[in-house]
Amino acid sequence: GINAEYGAYRECFMLSTDEFSARTSWTAATMSCSNGDDDDDDDDEEEEEEEEEKKTCVWIKEVSTKLKGKLSGLDFSLSECQDKCLETKGCKGCSCKSAKKCMMNKRFNGKTNSKFDNYQYKCES
Repeated sequence: GINAEYGAYRECFMLSTDEFSARTSWTAATMSCSNGDDDDDDDDEEEEEEEEEKKTCVWIKEVSTKLKGKLSGLDFSLSECQDKCLETKGCKGCSCKSAKKCMMNKRFNGKTNSKFDNYQYKCES
């Protein structure tokens, strides 16, 4: 209907909560309305849904393997390397000789090297 306060059309729809009431066995539903105003609290649910669609990314450790394609020398600690890698275009992960000697790499595939562990940044949708 028309919202008198804004003089704008309000768009309303029913949101099912998929919760059953013990008393009635009915599925509960909530009405949500949008005024077309981005600052409106009713838009929170839409924002949450968008966040869920984002990819989940994690650092995966692979033992005794050194990644190929050096992007730096053994100049970083592990945390510094991971931070720099996220900022560096083409960086796929870090190979570390120790916790204080890591380098950025541009390829996931690596070769076996007992002196190195690698950390690859991989994302799942």
